[in-house]
Amino acid sequence: MPEFIAAVTCIDGRFHRPLQEWAVTHLRARYVDLVTAPGVSASLAAGDRTVLDDIGEHLRPSMEVHRSTTVVVAAHEGCAGDPSTPKQQRAALPEAAARLHAHLGGIPSVIGVYVHADGRVESLASLAGAADARGDLARR
Repeated sequence: MPEFIAAVTCIDGRFHRPLQEWAVTHLRARYVDLVTAPGVSASLAAGDRTVLDDIGEHLRPSMEVHRSTTVVVAAHEGCAGDPSTPKQQRAALPEAAARLHAHLGGIPSVIGVYVHADGRVESLASLAGAADARGDLARR
């Protein structure tokens, strides 16, 4: 069981608890380090280099000190920072996960999830192993 994992998610606090509970239950993490920014999954999916660099820097303590080996990228229903539809958000999550996975390089696992308004967490993308040039994406 990993002691820590990291989650990159929106600032909207309504979705932090369901995301953390899901990570503890499904990933068997003891703690979840949160890195937050408004509509962050959309920025990652768009390949915003500044956001990728900032998120990478904010993840560094989790990866280096807490030894997190899994990063969850989360989008959520009703995001004020990402006005796209839930269908569009869900469709963009694999790209967000793939871009972050490639950017971080050394993270063995990046998982893309969508958090519904009722607190359900839907896993939509999972990349395992070291990032490679092909950006292999295994969809669940």
